[in-house]
This record gives sequence, structure tokens and C-alpha cells, in this order.
Amino acid sequence: MYKFPSRQISIEDFGMPSPSGVKLNSENHWVQKAVQIPWDEIKKRHTALFKNHKGNVAKPLRLALSALIINTKRGLSDVETALQIQETPCLQYFCGMGAYEDKLPFAPSLMVYFRKGLTPEILGEINEMIRAKMGHHCRISRQAAKAMNPNHRTKGPCIVDASCAPQKIRYSQDSSLLNEARENLEGMADELHEPTDSEKPRTYRKRARREYIKFSKKRKKTFKEIRKAVKPQLQYIRRDLRIVDELLEKERRRQSGSRNGYQPSDLYEQQLLMYNNRNHTIADRIVSF
Repeated sequence: MYKFPSRQISIEDFGMPSPSGVKLNSENHWVQKAVQIPWDEIKKRHTALFKNHKGNVAKPLRLALSALIINTKRGLSDVETALQIQETPCLQYFCGMGAYEDKLPFAPSLMVYFRKGLTPEILGEINEMIRAKMGHHCRISRQAAKAMNPNHRTKGPCIVDASCAPQKIRYSQDSSLLNEARENLEGMADELHEPTDSEKPRTYRKRARREYIKFSKKRKKTFKEIRKAVKPQLQYIRRDLRIVDELLEKERRRQSGSRNGYQPSDLYEQQLLMYNNRNHTIADRIVSF
């Protein structure tokens, strides 16, 4: 059985032991994260994770997700995660508790079941929901700022990391991104090609795939080996982009449509710029499709 918890409360409503006289700090990292994550939307979409409607009340989805985030962000063991939540009021607030409680929030062994229920695919979807709520520039809304501190006025953007939910992302220089972009372009070329037009354009996909597999199997890669592997992949993508452009032009002439922006071309420009500049940094980098 699963019991729905209440919505996010403000820090003024979070109960603290009366003798302490301590209040939560609205600038605390975990207090801010608590109002930046769309808990209600996540709860509505993923309540199917708790299918058992009989027996003991299941741990809230928010507690499970919060525990995994804390565990990942702080690099803790399962036992240490439960203890940290027990000892820290801000972490209890982040986990959705209504007041400070000096007891373990869950048995550490339950972390195994939290991970089993919240798979990498689900965490990836949750991460996209978080990014969608926070917007392109990750600005805190007025409602979020008011929930943290009703007397506080928001000034300027609040920059936070994009990985509120634990998720594996790739760096922009990762060769697997180039491989994925190339495969996407090849798929587009296959879909756009009309067998009645002419012979299918040559993309050298088998050779490109062999070269990528050979490179990716190496456990340790030197800087020279990385550049040697990236250069031909960029060349394959450049060729595929030209092919897709030509096929889109034919399709546009057929349907009098227009071409929308296509992400692999942006990735190609980023990767080519980094390759030519011999660095691994770029503004607004693409890290996933």
C-alpha cells in the first residue's frame, strides 16, 4: 500500500525541537533543491512503482528518490546515507518530512529496493522533468523563492547543476556522442531515401562502426589516440550531414515543406571546434540526445 505524502512545505512550517530554537537556512543547498524539484509531477507519473495495495505502507517515492540523490551527491554508503538523514534537519526537509525526527528514516537495506525501483531510465526521465521545470537558464520561480522564504525577494538567476537526479551523462568530447550522431544521421538518410530516385548514398557506416568499436574497446586511451579516433568520425558526420541536406532538399521540393533544426549538426560544429582548438570545453555543450 502506498500513502501519498503532502505537498512541499515552507521552511517556516518545518518542525524543529522546541528547546533548540534553530531554524533552517533558506540558502542551504538542500533546502533550495527541495523546491526546485517537481515532486508532485514525479509522484503522479511514477506511482506505478508501488503496485502493492495491501500490507504495510510503502516508503514515499520522494524519500526513496531523495535518499538516492543524497547517496550519489555525497558518495555515501547505504548505512551512512540513512544516518546522515537522521542527523541533518536540512536533509530531512529535502526528503519531505514535516518535522525533525531523531530516528532512522528507513532501514539501510531498503536502499537496494530504492535502486531496483528507480532504474536509470526512470531517473533519466525524472531528470528531464527537473530540467523542464527549472527552464533553460535554471531560474528559480517566484513561487519557489517564496516557498523557501516568504520574506525573501529573488534577485537574478540561481545557477544549479543539471543532474539533480543521479544520472550518467557523457562529456562533450566523448566519442560515443559522435558515434550516436553518426548513427542518427544514417537513420535519417535511410528514411529520406526514395528507392525510385537513385542508388542509396554511400555513408561508409560499416567502416565507421568498426573503427569506433576498435577504439571504444581500449581501456586506456592517450590524447593522441583520442584525436586520431575523433578526426575520422567528424569526417563521417560531415559527409552524412551533406547527404541528409541533399535528401531533405529533395523532400522539400516534393512537399514544399521546410527543414527544422537538427541537433547532430550542432554537435558536429561543437566537436569540430574543440578538435581544432585542441581543448574539451564549449559553451552550451550537448551531452546527450
